[in-house]
Amino acid sequence: MSWPVTPARIQHRVESFVKGRYPFSAWRDWEKASTWAIAAGLEPDLSRARQQLADEITGDQHSLVLGSAFRVGIVSTDQIEQLVGLKQGRASLIPKLRFGQPRPICEYVFGTWESALDNSPHLQLVRVCREGKAWPLAAGLMVGGSTPLVMMQTTGLFESGDALRNIVFDPRIPVIAIIGARNWLDPDSKDTAKRFARPILEAWGIQYQVVDGSNDQPKLADFFRDCQQNNEPRIIVLAE
Repeated sequence: MSWPVTPARIQHRVESFVKGRYPFSAWRDWEKASTWAIAAGLEPDLSRARQQLADEITGDQHSLVLGSAFRVGIVSTDQIEQLVGLKQGRASLIPKLRFGQPRPICEYVFGTWESALDNSPHLQLVRVCREGKAWPLAAGLMVGGSTPLVMMQTTGLFESGDALRNIVFDPRIPVIAIIGARNWLDPDSKDTAKRFARPILEAWGIQYQVVDGSNDQPKLADFFRDCQQNNEPRIIVLAE
């Protein structure tokens, strides 16, 4: 991008998007620019990016490319239905453990998971207005006899740290959480959310399990059961 950077040049960069030889880096850079342009009210024409996305969906469907497209909001409902294995992946990611009642899910935003969570006979979706509200809600559900599961991204974990401390370390309520780790799978990412995720998890001293592929999914059920048997809080880090 030419210097000095101006809104007009950023808009041009967004509208003239080409993935080039290094599509993962190109999509990541385009995501940053387009997110700013949209937030600034520039109303950029995203048709070229949408065409690149359509080509990706009929091709490799790489998770890093799709992740950028989802975060910017250019993936249509019809395109979601074309994603290979999405429904199966969403359904298998949450272990079908047996409980006396539906398992409440306290979540902030989990995008394309919503329909799978809503339709599961094993789960009851409970939405919260911000991440810090999920932890005390989960604690209340546990006191009332339910077995809740908190779901949010790493950025939400950072924001809700004090609420987490209040629930996990003071009354020692063994809440289980799935944390989506943004850009964890991108080795070239300079996203600070990725940089700080592991150090912050280590600082909390809460045992966690990283799931970075379909082969790791069977670990989820064992991890849940171990948490319940030992009555301890645990975190599952879902690499994105």
